[in-house]
Amino acid sequence: MITIDDARRVIAAGEARANEIGVPVNITVLDAGAHLKAFSRMDGAVLGSIDLAMGKARTAVLFQTTSEAVWEYCKPGAPAHGLELSNGGLTPFAGGMGEAGPVWEIPIELVRKNYEVNVFLPLVLTQGVVQRWVREGKRGKVVFTSSMGGLFTPANWGTYVSTKHALESIAEALQQELAPYGIKIQTINPGAYYTGYNETMADNPFRWLDDSKNFTKRADLRKGFDDFFATPEGKMDPKEMIDRMIEVVPADIGRFRNVVPKVIEDMLKEHQLRAWENQI
Repeated sequence: MITIDDARRVIAAGEARANEIGVPVNITVLDAGAHLKAFSRMDGAVLGSIDLAMGKARTAVLFQTTSEAVWEYCKPGAPAHGLELSNGGLTPFAGGMGEAGPVWEIPIELVRKNYEVNVFLPLVLTQGVVQRWVREGKRGKVVFTSSMGGLFTPANWGTYVSTKHALESIAEALQQELAPYGIKIQTINPGAYYTGYNETMADNPFRWLDDSKNFTKRADLRKGFDDFFATPEGKMDPKEMIDRMIEVVPADIGRFRNVVPKVIEDMLKEHQLRAWENQI
């Protein structure tokens, strides 16, 4: 049995980590029966993630595992495809996944899993929502959290950013396909904000990279990542992005693609223009 003191300690630990990385979050603690024991909405936390926090916690309790692990059973082609529609609706996904490292050496199963989490799962969720809206004659808006990486490809980040390239294509197609039904589509494309996500992604290759087997050496890859994170563009304050998301998500009008900050938007535009003259 989880006591209120246990729940408070969980909340405190979550808030401490959120404060450490500078990202306000919503934290849900449920008891063994999936009933709410404690909840914290930190100042500045995105309102839309309240339901996600509740749903992920409930999914984890009902199946006694992580919400990401449940996705392995209910994703397309899995033995229990459609499981996410049971129990009043589940939230079976991780918060996001990022695999880095040389594309020519990364284990293919990690590439496949990155696509399952970052591409297939959002598409499954979106299909379910928009098909219901169309059936019921409802209008609405879907906002995809993409990345600056959806618009360019730096070396050693190719696996992750390729999932964002795919998400950009899906979003652009959906915008055209769903316009006749009054359903709007947007993307939010953050730069490399200091949230801990990019830093964790940069650590991931060192789970498998082996100097005795791989051509890419661990020290060389680590130096490249560390050099990037030492630049101003590699550790931006996430509050700017959070504030922009709070503006974009509820708005009824706005641009299809929303890159933040402006300096990154300008860099991406310049990069895409140069791509036309890129030589082999």
